[in-house]
Amino acid sequence: MEHLTVAAADAGQRVDRLVQKRCAGVPVATVHRWCRQGLVRLNGKRCQSQARVAAGDVLKHPTWVAAETTGEVTIPAKVLADLAQRVLWQDEAVLVLDKPAGMAVQGGSGQRWGLDEAVAKLWPGARLVHRLDQDTSGCLVLALTREAAAGLARDFASSRVEKTYLTVVVGPLEDPTGVIDFNLRKGRAADDAFERMQAVDAETGEGQDAQTHYHRLRRAQDHHLLQVQPKTGRTHQIRAHLAALGVPLLGDRKYGGPTTLAEARVGIHLHAWQVAFKHPLTRAMVHVIAPVPMAWQAVCQQLRWPWPVVAAR
Repeated sequence: MEHLTVAAADAGQRVDRLVQKRCAGVPVATVHRWCRQGLVRLNGKRCQSQARVAAGDVLKHPTWVAAETTGEVTIPAKVLADLAQRVLWQDEAVLVLDKPAGMAVQGGSGQRWGLDEAVAKLWPGARLVHRLDQDTSGCLVLALTREAAAGLARDFASSRVEKTYLTVVVGPLEDPTGVIDFNLRKGRAADDAFERMQAVDAETGEGQDAQTHYHRLRRAQDHHLLQVQPKTGRTHQIRAHLAALGVPLLGDRKYGGPTTLAEARVGIHLHAWQVAFKHPLTRAMVHVIAPVPMAWQAVCQQLRWPWPVVAAR
């Protein structure tokens, strides 16, 4: 491990930028993974990669030497080849990928590598500007320049990006269209093995405000195909909101979703179907659609829904 007392000249820098400055050649994705794993410490405490340092702070981080001597993570060639074929939209500043379900966006927490590290091999300098859960497929937006990253990050943070998801839920749902506006907070029940997002009445003032719009596209008894638009970007928002409404996602064990039909081969049925945003440089509208994964076909057939289950539009 390396130790550094921050000099006055470095005051105000981000942790990840300072670590990169000290470790020549280290990818930013690797520094972010170190932070998530608690390997980077600021004044003895875990810190986020975007934290700012002050003069006199003590920063500790792993020693970085060439990958061939440290066993730095190698991304399987077949993963890189598949990812290269998943480009939905690209120009000199923005890249939109069709993220496969099951691939973590970032490594850490038991993952040896993440999509961000694979992307760095194919598009050096690409930056994540938002996240998708590991089991969510579909549109993932990345920036290819610093200017684009700053613009896109602002638009995502201010909810100016329109995100539309598809999901299959199970349970009694009489209203074909609705708005869910429970606040969300992180917590764990006494008999709960998982920490998860909990829905609470907005009037309590607890948790973060969250709003999700939904519209039913198809129904087969208690199975529903929903088009969902989260108007805020809270952790697990769609999963927690629909579970609170009594219709958890098919395959979502963490939030009480049943594991019926052909779910075992698919996992959570949540797909980032469409994304629409203003280009960070030209401000022209960009609208991207990710096709529904073929892995959903078996479930749709069992429910006697047509395939493709929705038309591209």
